[in-house]
Amino acid sequence: MAPLMLFVWPVVALILFAALGREKGLIWTVVAGYLLLPDGFGYELSGLPDYDKRSAVALSAVLGAMLFWGKSSWPVPTFGAGLTKRSRMLMRNAQNAAKIQEIWCELLNLESVAPEDDFFELGGSGKEARKMLRAVSEALRLPLITTAELRSASVLADFTRLVERKSEAEIRAIERASRTGGLGKFFLLLFLAICVGQVMTVQDNGFPLINGDRFRTALGIRDAIAYISDSVIDFTPFFLAWFWLRTPEHHKELLRAIVIFGVIYAFLALVEMRLSPQLNRWVYGYFPHEWQQHVRGGAFRPVVFLRHGLWLAFFLLTASVAAFGLYRMTTSQLRYAYLAAGLWILAVLLISPNLGAALLAILFIPALLFLSRKLLARGMMLVAMIFLLYPAARQAEMVPLDRFLGVIERISVDRAASLEFRFRNEDALLARALEKPVWGWGGWGRSRVIDDRGRDTSTVDGLWILTLGATGWVGYIAFFGVLTLPLLMLPKAVRRKEMSYATAAMAVILAANLVYLLPNSALSPIGWLLAGAIGGFVSWRPDLTAPIAEVIDDDHAKPRYTRFDTAQPVPEVRIPSRDTTPSRTPTPSYRRSRKAKG
Repeated sequence: MAPLMLFVWPVVALILFAALGREKGLIWTVVAGYLLLPDGFGYELSGLPDYDKRSAVALSAVLGAMLFWGKSSWPVPTFGAGLTKRSRMLMRNAQNAAKIQEIWCELLNLESVAPEDDFFELGGSGKEARKMLRAVSEALRLPLITTAELRSASVLADFTRLVERKSEAEIRAIERASRTGGLGKFFLLLFLAICVGQVMTVQDNGFPLINGDRFRTALGIRDAIAYISDSVIDFTPFFLAWFWLRTPEHHKELLRAIVIFGVIYAFLALVEMRLSPQLNRWVYGYFPHEWQQHVRGGAFRPVVFLRHGLWLAFFLLTASVAAFGLYRMTTSQLRYAYLAAGLWILAVLLISPNLGAALLAILFIPALLFLSRKLLARGMMLVAMIFLLYPAARQAEMVPLDRFLGVIERISVDRAASLEFRFRNEDALLARALEKPVWGWGGWGRSRVIDDRGRDTSTVDGLWILTLGATGWVGYIAFFGVLTLPLLMLPKAVRRKEMSYATAAMAVILAANLVYLLPNSALSPIGWLLAGAIGGFVSWRPDLTAPIAEVIDDDHAKPRYTRFDTAQPVPEVRIPSRDTTPSRTPTPSYRRSRKAKG
């Protein structure tokens, strides 16, 4: 069954791409492939990377991308098709003028306002002026106009032209700050640094290591090719997601796929907690890891179809955060289904013997539920910065490990002992890595600690120490730079465009994954897909010259103004000419008799 699934999956992926389009096809190919294909099973190919779950998912995604490059999963907006950027800007200005008239009429209790009317002569006070300026700023997504500017342009026609100048200046500033080429080039430069670093690692380790009767081979050109090939496989979901999964609609679909599988996986995890981890053996005929590691005090740690119980625990955490993120962004009755799904998955995670993922759930899920999107962006950026500096802090002995172990010991003595063993082991591995701090030791166990008798005394669990020991600081910064750069740039992106709660939930998942990588190595294709999608959002520049439209999160949601959705219908407005003298004839939508105020 396992060989059949591996070799059939590219065909399944092509069917998904053909039926769903490129974006949804990519999402379901990666998510379903990671969760359904057999782990710990593959074929060694001479001169090529092993064909296993990772390479099958990456190959399937690349084939689908090549064959269905031009087939989008969402209809391309046709509003303003064939118009120049200046024409679209004029249409936006006309809509802004209509919105300003509407705000003035509502605030001054009038049925109509003419272009030559003065705000203060119509009865507007200083308090009403401040209310009007705040309403215009929120409705048109502009910086707040001051009352001094209003007094110099209190006539409706003059105020409209002032808003036009502010709008065009704001758009130019945002466009200058949101160039996509720089960030994309930076991603590519970091990936190039990884490849160059791996070549230099091989060049710097062209000698064998002998400890007692333990022989560790020298590195050669074939090792460099293998290392680069592995990096290409790992980064394929990231770059495809960065290129395609950029908008809130894409992120919402990605979270939906994760939640659907999370609900199913939570049920299967309950089955394995009751009957022992047998699903992989029943379906594929083998167990992917050591059995002893999945029996905790008489309780079973579920695995389902993943590599290890720790990987399953983090996927349950991912699915629960995704469900709560959808709950926050949805306003219809469907939000309660997402809430129920999140509580169900979280409950299964909490009763499973996975303390690390449970603690992360207790820490990150309340942050997602109660913090604003701007605070979430800043908080997740802080987590990414701490993660990048963690090896340097460990080297400088600035991490309070003893205090942390004391807290864990109050919860579980066995877990505290396990963590202490990992920390002491990491200290030895860190000392070994610092013997070659620039390029690292490479593969074949060269970064592991071997005593004089040839015994391997090290256990590598955390991905950070494995990467630092194998590739040095150059490889560590380049590898995790690609993974953390989307979070580091997220607060800046949120300042210039709106971030949905789907994107915020993805940022929370990625930040939690970084913390989880300190004691473990559970970085999956789904993690790379989420990082690429966040990077795509950071790089994404919507069409700011298109008229502001109303977007609906789902079929029954309340509409709100946003820059995101240019596919929604826009009210018909007349484009006023700048060259003509303002006339008393208002915009057609507001051609009503004026009612005396009072």
